[in-house]
Parts: sequence; structure tokens; C-alpha cells
Amino acid sequence: MTLRRSPHIVATFLTLVTLAALARQPGTRLPRLAILPFAVALTLRLTFGFVWWDFPLNGISFVAGCYGIHTIIQALQMGLSPNGILKLGEKVPGEITVPASDLVLQDPPKRVPRTPGRLTLVEHFLSGLEVLACARGIGWEFGSGTKVQIPPETRDTSDTSKFLRQTYQSFVIHFLYVDVLGVFISLVPGIGTPDGGSIFVFGQNTVERYLISALLQFTSSLFLINNLYVGYDLMTLIAVGLLGHHPTAWPPIISTNVTTSTSMHSFWARDWHQILRQTFLTLGGYPFGAVFGPSAIIWGAFLASGIMHVWCLYIVGRGTDWDSVIYFGVQPLALIAERAWYKLTKRRVGGFFGWIWTWLWIQEFGQFLLNSWHRRGFLGGIFVPPALSPTRNLLLPKIFPYIQPILQRYLTPTV
Repeated sequence: MTLRRSPHIVATFLTLVTLAALARQPGTRLPRLAILPFAVALTLRLTFGFVWWDFPLNGISFVAGCYGIHTIIQALQMGLSPNGILKLGEKVPGEITVPASDLVLQDPPKRVPRTPGRLTLVEHFLSGLEVLACARGIGWEFGSGTKVQIPPETRDTSDTSKFLRQTYQSFVIHFLYVDVLGVFISLVPGIGTPDGGSIFVFGQNTVERYLISALLQFTSSLFLINNLYVGYDLMTLIAVGLLGHHPTAWPPIISTNVTTSTSMHSFWARDWHQILRQTFLTLGGYPFGAVFGPSAIIWGAFLASGIMHVWCLYIVGRGTDWDSVIYFGVQPLALIAERAWYKLTKRRVGGFFGWIWTWLWIQEFGQFLLNSWHRRGFLGGIFVPPALSPTRNLLLPKIFPYIQPILQRYLTPTV
């Protein structure tokens, strides 16, 4: 992706914002249907037609691909919805002026009714941006029936300055986690490079090989989790600190205890699949439910998640395989097993044994998923620029002589 593609980026963005702004106005179904093919075609071209960054930055290409696919699904929703995109409590789009995320608070701000359509161009633009930013559906009608889970807020949302300080502290902590874990991954032959490699080629025997692959899978998972926190904290700081958004408009993206989930239902339904829940339901859940019945919604949503990850890997430019589809496709089996356990014992999966169950499930299947990503160099690129890495510049030179023998002993490929 170069500056030569800038006109394409601008055209796609303006088309999407126009479609989103129309979705917040009554009586705009025909204009939305007219714009929809252009919005989808432009976004498809922008998502799949270019290599966004070279391989050292392929992690960013993966994220850009995920957002592009999500935006295509969102454009279909905006264009095909008969009544537009409604906030909670609206009968026609545009009635409520407060941010959608404020509508789910226990003590929501006073709703200011207005006559839809009497907006300035800037207000239409901002209205469209609000729609494009509503991935989780918090405060929107399309999210009201999908059991959107909002993690408990641990920051002080009543004081913007304090909220920003707490968010900045979270950003720094998770950035340091990303830096340390990223440097460790970069020291591993194969997987630590953009060329990629397997996590199953280390160790002198079967036990060592499994323990090392499990450690690499766990480290990679923590690396991805903390990258997610860093990105969301940065967006929160910009939105609240520079754009003047209310702190309540940026609730936590996932629970802070995601690594201690005590059931697969908690891990997926309350954390990971909340981020793009509506995308997965629209792409796979609802179609499967319409064809095979309500019980098939969960299968369709997970298959959609797997297919989306396949497409995102394709965007990176290293080909793809079916490992992501298989990984996400078998996840409903764990949820079905937990439901069967509840029906049999009247007790939900949880506690220490629930934690063991969850992590065994994630660890076993997760190794094959992460190995697929590592073979394509997904995590071997640059996530923290070397010049900004305190671990690489300050810590690694001091500890490397001590850890080098360990790396040579356990992380030298033997297969």
C-alpha cells in the first residue's frame, strides 16, 4: 500500500461514511440500496486488492484485513436494513442524540429528541462515524438481541482526567508485555522471523517437544491478547482525550481475567467473540439459523470466525489453510459439552476444574491454530519498532549471555 492508493482509500471511506449517515436518517432505503454495491465493491478492492505492508509489518496487514471484512459485513447491514440503524429506544433513526453507549448505563443521560434530518453536514459526518465505530452493538438495536456483554469497568468514568491516566497506565503496562513477549518470540528460530516456522520442531524427545510447543503457544496467545489491549487503549486515549468522547463510550473491550476463564462459554461468549459478535452472526450465525434452525446459530458463528481468519491470513500474502476453520469449527463441541454437563448435574462448569478444562481445550487445539499462523510468519514481523523497544535496547543486551545457552539447548530445531 502506497500513497498512490490514497484516492482509493479516500473514495472508500467517503462512500462508507455516506452510507452510514444515510442509515441514521428515515426514508433513505432506496439511496442506501443504490450506494451499497459501490461501498461493497470499493471495500473488497481495498481489502483484497493490495498488500498493505511488506512482510515485516504483516501483523498490521492482518488487522487491516479483519477490519476490512468486518466493514463489508457492516455495509451490507447498513444498506439492507429496512429501517436503517437504530439506537436503543428509537422508532426512527436519528431521534436520539446521545451516544449509543450511554443508553446502556444504569443512569443514562437525558435523551434529547429531535426531528431527524435537520443536521449540518458535519453532524451527518459524525453520525456516520458513530455507526462505523459500533462493532459490538452497545446501545444499538442490532446488539440488543445478541446478549452483548460489557465487561466490568475498573476505571473511574466520572473523572475524565483520572480515566485517561488509568487508561494510559494500562497502555504502558500492556505495551511492555507486548515488547517483552515479542522480543522472546523473535529469538526463536523460524517463528521469530517473517519467513515463519513451526512450533513443533524443538526438543530432544516427545515430552520436551510438547512442553516447548505448549510454551510457545501460550506465549503467542499472551502476545496477541496484549496487542489487543494496546490497540484499544490507544484508541480510547485518542477518542476521549482528543475527540472529547465520554469515558463511558469506551468500556473495556474484554474482561481483564480472560486468561483465567473457568469455562469455554465464558471465554468465547463473554470475551473474544464479543468484539466482532455481530459480524460473525451476520456472516454465519443468522444464515445457519435460518436454514438449519436456531440451534445451528452457534455453529454458523464459529465457522464464520474461522473463515474470517482464513481470509485475513490470505491478505497477509502467505497463502492459507483450513486450520483456522477447523479450530473454530470444533469450539461449539466444548459449549455443547458444558450444556450437557449442566443438564446432567445442574451445576455450571467453573472453579478450578473449569479452569483446567478451559485451558486444556484451548491449549490442545490452540497449538495447531498458532502453528498455522507461525508457519506464515504472522507473529514474526515487527509489532514494536526496534528503536522504541526498551526490552531490545536495554534489557536484552544484559541478559542475553545468560539465556543464550538455554535458547541453544531447547530452541534449536531438531526435526
